[in-house]
Amino acid sequence: MQDTSFLEKIQNNELYKKSISYHKKYQFMQFTDDEGNYLEGQQIRKEDDNGNILGDTDFDSSKIHVVIYNFKNGLLNDNEDGTPAIQYPGHWENWTNGLLTKVTGKGGTVTEIWQEGIPVEIIND
Repeated sequence: MQDTSFLEKIQNNELYKKSISYHKKYQFMQFTDDEGNYLEGQQIRKEDDNGNILGDTDFDSSKIHVVIYNFKNGLLNDNEDGTPAIQYPGHWENWTNGLLTKVTGKGGTVTEIWQEGIPVEIIND
């Protein structure tokens, strides 16, 4: 279940606003399949640069890419081997039990450090 009070609080954080992660809104969300079972392991879908899913009315097919998600008990979570919870070309997000811990994006030129679901530093190389 999503903690809306926490999300409302961090949405006013300046680093949160500057974050390059469009998945940050998924913190505290637990995902299920069509039968209500928590998602486990790797899930793959096609999205555009704004996170719209193939088939959405706002989907921009000129900016399509494959996004790989990793789940544990329905929460975004890095794999045991260290594979990021979310990844697509030039972008990787590390998550632990549904909380963002690190974002590396724009081909590795931007790194965001997150603590307890809050961005604390953005480094531009």
